[in-house]
Amino acid sequence: MFSTPERIEAKIGKHGTPRRNFLRELVNEFKETVSIEYKEQILANLANFAYDPVNFGFLTELNVDKLFLDCLTQEAVNTDKLREFAVKGILNLCPDDFLRNRILTRGGMELVKEAVGSSEPETVLSAIAVLNEFAVHDLQESDRASLLNPVFVERVLKLKTHPNPLITKLAQVFVEDHCSQALIRAAVELRNVASGSS
Repeated sequence: MFSTPERIEAKIGKHGTPRRNFLRELVNEFKETVSIEYKEQILANLANFAYDPVNFGFLTELNVDKLFLDCLTQEAVNTDKLREFAVKGILNLCPDDFLRNRILTRGGMELVKEAVGSSEPETVLSAIAVLNEFAVHDLQESDRASLLNPVFVERVLKLKTHPNPLITKLAQVFVEDHCSQALIRAAVELRNVASGSS
């Protein structure tokens, strides 16, 4: 359930930690801790806070979108859980136009596309949902070309036979909503060439 500044203030009382300060503490703890398990817990909390639009301003100020993206780079990713929570956090930030555009500007499209290839179903589900969010909104031509090209669409088409029915459904919706018949044919042809059939 979404919060309002008034409800947050009523919850924390006069002597509670204001939300901005609490989120800042979480970000600092994430950066300072060496415990992977603790990093995972903190990132899960930040992803949950990203669900509520009342926090968008604080999260923008604290560059939490960059923190999520950093967890998708090869240097930063230590566990599947960090990757999963990072993609979920990005998904939760996507409804905000400014944050979605900043994620795109910071290379988020390519990082999330890579997450589609994860072996973890939750990460794949969130990644497809993020890419759907990107595609629904006005993308720059270069971003649209990066997302809707035969190589990537062929990867999404493979997901239509995934054992997880939610992934299958999301892949189907993505293809139906965003891919032209010509693009689908090009992706299928690419698959046929790769498999050696004609």
